[in-house]
Amino acid sequence: MNNNTRRKFRIATTIVAMCLTLCIMVSGIWAATSLKFTGGNTLSFNAQDVSVALSGNWNYNGSSSTNAIEFTGGTLQDGKYHFDTSLNHGTTYSANVALSDFAFQKVTDHYALHITVENTFTDDIPIEATLTAAVSNDNNGYIAISVISNEGSNDINGTAKTIEQGSSVTFDVIISIAEDKRSNEALLENGFANIDFDFELDIVRATSGS
Repeated sequence: MNNNTRRKFRIATTIVAMCLTLCIMVSGIWAATSLKFTGGNTLSFNAQDVSVALSGNWNYNGSSSTNAIEFTGGTLQDGKYHFDTSLNHGTTYSANVALSDFAFQKVTDHYALHITVENTFTDDIPIEATLTAAVSNDNNGYIAISVISNEGSNDINGTAKTIEQGSSVTFDVIISIAEDKRSNEALLENGFANIDFDFELDIVRATSGS
C-alpha cells in the first residue's frame, strides 16, 4: 500500500469514526430529552354557601394556545361558569371534571393550569378558595407541582385564599419533571406510567362573613 493509499484510508476511517460518534451523541441527546408518559387528570370542586364564577384553562410549555376547562353544572355566561349555593344554608355543589391527559415528551416539558375564582356575592361577604394539587403513584418523585396565585410567588398548594366581594384570585398550577430527576437513567429509559394528577378546588364562605 503506497503513501497516498494509506493517507486516503486514514481519512476514510477518520470520517467513519466521526460519523459514528455523531450518531451516538445524537442518540444520547434524544434519549436525554424524550420521555414516555401515561396517566390521567381529574379536577374536583366543591362550592358551599357561596356565589362564585369559575373559569380556567391549561397550556403546554407556555403555549399561547390554551385548552378551556368546563365546570360541570354551572351557568355559562361571558366565558365564566356561575354557581350560587348561598340560597339554602349548608348547600354544597360538588362535581368532577376529567382533564385531558398531560403527555410529557421531553424532560423539560411543563404544564400550567390556570383557575380563576371570582366572588360574585352582591353583599359584602368574603369567601375562601383552596386549591390542592397532588400526584398519585409517583413513588420515584419524578413530578414537581407548585401552586401560586396572581397575588404572589409563594407556593400556596392547599392554602386557603380569602376573596372579597367583587374580587377574584387566579391559581396557577405548574407541573413539571423534578429538576433532580431529569438525568435519571431509569426515567430516561423507561419513562413512567399510571401517574395520576388530582386537583381539588374547595370554596366556602369565609368565617368572618358568616
